[in-house]
Amino acid sequence: MTLLLQRLIRMMSPIILAQEKKRNARKLLQALYRAKANIIPEDQAKSLRVQVLGLGSTGLDQALNGLFSELNGLGATYPGTDLRMIYELAN
Repeated sequence: MTLLLQRLIRMMSPIILAQEKKRNARKLLQALYRAKANIIPEDQAKSLRVQVLGLGSTGLDQALNGLFSELNGLGATYPGTDLRMIYELAN
C-alpha cells in the first residue's frame, strides 16, 4: 500500500465511521417506530411507563437500552401532565 493511499484511508476513516453511525441510528429508530409497546399509567408513582417489546435483535435491544437510559435520565414528563416518562424493554 502506498503512503498516499494510507493517508487517504486515515483521513476517510472518521467520515466512514460517522456515516455508519448515522445508518445504525436510522436503523434503530425505524425498528423502534415499528415496535409494539405497552403504555402503562402509574398514577400513584406519577409516571407513564412505556414498555417496548423486543426488536428481535440483541444488538438493537442493547442500543435501545442505551437510548432508554439517556431518555430516562432526562426526567421528561408527558405533555400536559405531571407523569414522568419511563422507557424500558418489556420482558
